[in-house]
Amino acid sequence: MRLREQLSILAEARTALEAQLAAAESLPAAHLRAVFESEEARSWPAKKLADVCDRIEYGFTASADFTVNDPRFLRITDIQNGRVEWIDVPGCKIAEREIEQHGLKDGDIVFARTGATTGKSFLIRDPPRAVFASYLIRLRLRNDVLPAFIAFFLQSDSYWRQIRAGARGGAQPNFNASMVARIELRLPPIEIQRALAARLDSEFSPADALRGAISAKLGDVEKLPAALLREAFSPPGAG
Repeated sequence: MRLREQLSILAEARTALEAQLAAAESLPAAHLRAVFESEEARSWPAKKLADVCDRIEYGFTASADFTVNDPRFLRITDIQNGRVEWIDVPGCKIAEREIEQHGLKDGDIVFARTGATTGKSFLIRDPPRAVFASYLIRLRLRNDVLPAFIAFFLQSDSYWRQIRAGARGGAQPNFNASMVARIELRLPPIEIQRALAARLDSEFSPADALRGAISAKLGDVEKLPAALLREAFSPPGAG
């Protein structure tokens, strides 16, 4: 009877933590809506991504090579949970002239153009010498546009509605460079971009920490039923 009660308590704790995690995961979307779907945003000039980019281009076609360290060869799969662990990114064989064309710079944004992660984007910050793979599209922004502000827009509901409406290919959706160029956004002056990007950054950091803490607790709770069952059914004197 005691084991059943313990398992019931754990089930309730898991349900409560899952609800807390869902609420924490909704916070970033709410913060983004408060910026990009606000009354103020409706007064900003309407732009297309083509208007704010110097270049929108496909990556380099090559095979990943883990025996090569320079340059790194960034792929969709290397972008996980909004991070890239550059030390784990393979290299590739590429001519120097191709590195000049496909090399990544601080402030570039890469965009997954195919598969289940179509639309996922990543802001490049202080990268090692690296190029990007052909299943990514690179946005190189104009000097009068703040990359962090555009990166936040590329997480917003307004952006994702356009991705879902435009993605083609059914089970394996895809988006090409021309479609990316036509994505619409509202763009305020650069000083407002800076202020709003700073505000969102300050709001996202606590939300990320909260999600991490709840996820860790949930992981601990999920391990406990197996531990209780092992203890309950272990032979006397075992261990």
